[in-house]
Amino acid sequence: MRTSKRIGSFTCVLLVTATLLGSTLSIPVSADIYVFESFNRLSTCTLFGCGPTEVYGLGASILVNSEATPGAGQILVEWISLDNFDSLPFTSSHVWMQTGYAIGALPDGTFASQPVFYTESNLPTFDNSGTVYTFHNKGAAAFGTWHSFKIWSDGGGSISTVFVSIDGVQQEAVREQYFLQGRATGALEAHEALPPQPDGNGHWTSLQFYGPDCYVGCGASWKAWGSFDGNSLFGGSTSAQGFIFCPGYALQEISTTEFTVGGAAQCGGGVGGSGRRTFVPPAAASPRLIGPGPNGGAPEGPSFTPNPITYWLVGILVAAPAIYGAYRIRKRRMAKRK
Repeated sequence: MRTSKRIGSFTCVLLVTATLLGSTLSIPVSADIYVFESFNRLSTCTLFGCGPTEVYGLGASILVNSEATPGAGQILVEWISLDNFDSLPFTSSHVWMQTGYAIGALPDGTFASQPVFYTESNLPTFDNSGTVYTFHNKGAAAFGTWHSFKIWSDGGGSISTVFVSIDGVQQEAVREQYFLQGRATGALEAHEALPPQPDGNGHWTSLQFYGPDCYVGCGASWKAWGSFDGNSLFGGSTSAQGFIFCPGYALQEISTTEFTVGGAAQCGGGVGGSGRRTFVPPAAASPRLIGPGPNGGAPEGPSFTPNPITYWLVGILVAAPAIYGAYRIRKRRMAKRK
């Protein structure tokens, strides 16, 4: 969602359409290399509507599927990400911590012909005046194996420590005062040429989130997606909201805590919109961000869906005074008749 940038002799521009629960949202992307994304994001429905759940952490197990090595300048990534879109004051900032595995052209300018684990972050500076991007290659990942990934904040008051672990081994511990919680997302992301390559597959299971057990005064615990969201005053059970960027890969939800990505997405509706975002190949110096959204991390997407119950409550609140007033008038008239 940024203006396009000229790289070399061509301008990177592309439009991709995201589909959520039957409605179509136009999401801009980039260039001769296209970005395809399919993902589930943790959501909570309250009396007022459904939207992303702000949590202190998330975790999942991801299968490293056998994939053909992408071509030059292309990458296939499967990840989980914790994202915050309002950490920096008076800005539309987007900060995140992400981990998973990748194969192909990495943001550090190297090329991985076999899958590698990684961590990635875009976190606020100490004075909260900007952000610092980092990407770390964490070593080889074998095809056909399952691995557990976790990202969480200890939520330690005004300053917290953000942790990342792979298979229970701590990979990162970043002291941070402006990234205490965020939205939880699991996704497959491919930067490829059109049409989408047939080898994009993904499998996530054991989806968890780390959040409070009640709204006020309770400690946090790890809970499966679908459990109660104790961080919302009018919260209820959490759920998974699926997004598909079209054209791209289909998402199949097996349960609230498990989904797969693969095969052609069945997309409807047209495309439109004028927003654009750029894609910077690894050879173009500044590191390319793996995560989606305007600058990486989890996609912003639709952030709020009205709940039908809300309309009933508003109707009752509006109608109640009129009904009570009519009742009192009728009561006075009946008293006069007596």
